[in-house]
Amino acid sequence: MRVHPMGLTDRKRMCYTDCGKENPQMRHVQTKVPNVLLRLPASIKTMREFFNGILGYVRCRGPWMIQVVEGRPGEMPEMPPENYDGIITTLGPEKSETELFLKIKRPVIGVDVSERARGNRGFPGNRIRVEPENEPIGTAAAEFLLARQIRNFAFVGEVRGVFWSEQRQKTFCGRIRTAGFDCSVFPGGMESAGENFEKGQQRLAIWLNNLPKPVGVFAANDI
Repeated sequence: MRVHPMGLTDRKRMCYTDCGKENPQMRHVQTKVPNVLLRLPASIKTMREFFNGILGYVRCRGPWMIQVVEGRPGEMPEMPPENYDGIITTLGPEKSETELFLKIKRPVIGVDVSERARGNRGFPGNRIRVEPENEPIGTAAAEFLLARQIRNFAFVGEVRGVFWSEQRQKTFCGRIRTAGFDCSVFPGGMESAGENFEKGQQRLAIWLNNLPKPVGVFAANDI
């Protein structure tokens, strides 16, 4: 899907509507419309919200020429990545994809970056990483349940080794234990390596059934 840039009149009207006041940058017409690749999985709600935020920015600060790619493993845009003026993309564990996007000499923003893509050095030069604040999320979940006078707690994470899930588990369970309670953790996460979905669901159901009730459960992922 390709989103074409709005005309200047429409763009100024949208800027007034969405931003509440005129952006001084709107007084100058861009001599070149940036061609930007958005490689985001629309099946994930947070990515759709992220996409809508980008469109809101473009309405006020654009225009941009945008190509949208779902971002499934192995899925690439119509043009080579180096032909775009900028790229906003998820970076998963696939090493070849990560290296492809990080080696090009274009501004690249990594969204929901995997542990492998993060590496030990982070993003060099003109690379930016956008991530949720996983540790405060874990603490907020614990505070929410503690405020409801619950005394039994559990955590269900992602596949073992996923950094954002482990960060949420650490702060959630840590806050629960600081309050003087135990926190059960679903062993292996929602899908242990090599386990099919049906068996994983059965294992989860048995584990939940054996927990003391009532119980407050924090699931690190809503999918």
